[in-house]
Amino acid sequence: MSNPPIDYFAPSLLRGAKYLKRREVEVVRVSLVDTIHGEVISLRARKAGGRIQLRLVDEYETEFELPYTAIDAPLSAEDLIKFLASCDPSPFDNECQLEIESQFYKGLQKLLDQLLDRKREWATAEDWLEQLQSQDRSSPDGFVWHQFWEWLAEAAAPRDGAPPMPFILAAAGESAKRKIDRLREQLRWAHDRGRLAAALRWLDARPPRAWHICSPDRWELSFYPTIEPPPDMEDAFGY
Repeated sequence: MSNPPIDYFAPSLLRGAKYLKRREVEVVRVSLVDTIHGEVISLRARKAGGRIQLRLVDEYETEFELPYTAIDAPLSAEDLIKFLASCDPSPFDNECQLEIESQFYKGLQKLLDQLLDRKREWATAEDWLEQLQSQDRSSPDGFVWHQFWEWLAEAAAPRDGAPPMPFILAAAGESAKRKIDRLREQLRWAHDRGRLAAALRWLDARPPRAWHICSPDRWELSFYPTIEPPPDMEDAFGY
C-alpha cells in the first residue's frame, strides 16, 4: 500500500478525548476495547513549515515521548506500527485487548496482532532466562556455546548478518551476568528472525554438564588472570 498523502487526511473526533486542533487530522487511533470507558489513544498530524508534525494524545493528558515529532512524508503502515511501538509509553504496552483503526491505512490490525504475538513470545524467553539464572546457569559452557553460535549462523539468511559472539576463549573470564546478557542478545537476535522457539529447543536439549555454573555471590565477578606489575628497579637490584 502506498503512503496516504497528508492532504487527504480528513478531521475526526477522538471518542472520549479531546477535539482536534485547527488544521489537524487524526491519523490512527488505538482503542482499549475491553475496558469500562473504552479509552483511546490518538495520533494526530498537521502540516507546519513544509513538514508533518505529529503528536500522540489521550483523555488523561499523558505526556508521550515520541521517537520523532516531524516527518517529511506520511509513514508506511509498517513504519507507523513501529513508530507507535517506540513511543514512551507505547499505546501497545497494555494488557487490554487492543483495536487499531485508521481511515487511511489497511491491514494495521494484522500488523499490530503480529507485533503483540512477538512480544508474548519474547516474554517466554525472559521467563526462560529467569529460570536459567535460578539454576545458577548463565550460558552454555565453552565449546557448546560455540556450537550454539554456529547453529544460529547456519540457519540465518545472508542478509541477517552474524549473531552476537559468545564469550569463550579469551573472553571466557567474563562474569556470569555478562554471559547471560550476551545469551539474551543471541536469543533476541533469533527472535527477530523468527527462530526463538527453535533456539530454546536447542538449548533445552543440552545436558546439565553443558552449562556454565556460577553461584549468586560470584555472579557479577569476572575471572581474568591478574598480572602483577614488575618490581621497582630499586627492589630488583637491591639498591
